[in-house]
Amino acid sequence: MKKNEKELNKILDWAKKNKVKIEFITHQDCDYGEFDRKTNKVKISNKGTLEKQIFLLLHELGHFILLKSEKKFSKKFPFVYRADADKRKSKVSTIYRMDILNEEFEAWKAGEEIAKSLNLVYDKIKFKKLMLKLLKTYVDWIVFSSKNKKTN
Repeated sequence: MKKNEKELNKILDWAKKNKVKIEFITHQDCDYGEFDRKTNKVKISNKGTLEKQIFLLLHELGHFILLKSEKKFSKKFPFVYRADADKRKSKVSTIYRMDILNEEFEAWKAGEEIAKSLNLVYDKIKFKKLMLKLLKTYVDWIVFSSKNKKTN
């Protein structure tokens, strides 16, 4: 068994113990990954290397950690929580988008904590590069939208 396969199996075992379903997908709907809190399911694109899939899986499981306590989540990310709870709330405000960026950053950090708790062996520099690359897409989204919309 290759090193990355061993690390992936540790993560999959952790997910199973925490009742999180994992699905590796090939279709175009998902370039990276997503966590659905209603179904407790993570979808990960299998387009990239196994190493990249592991990093994305850790990040999405980080969202699971953040969402375990609705009360804590609502306090830590109030604008995301309110917008998700009340569909009439605007999801286009800069404040909401900044809160999304904060949640994304925290999910990466929580994913790192999962890796640490499982004693995973992985390239921390590559992990950080992917994290920063994907966080930049949120920064670009915020900057672009704030130039074109009101910023409340």
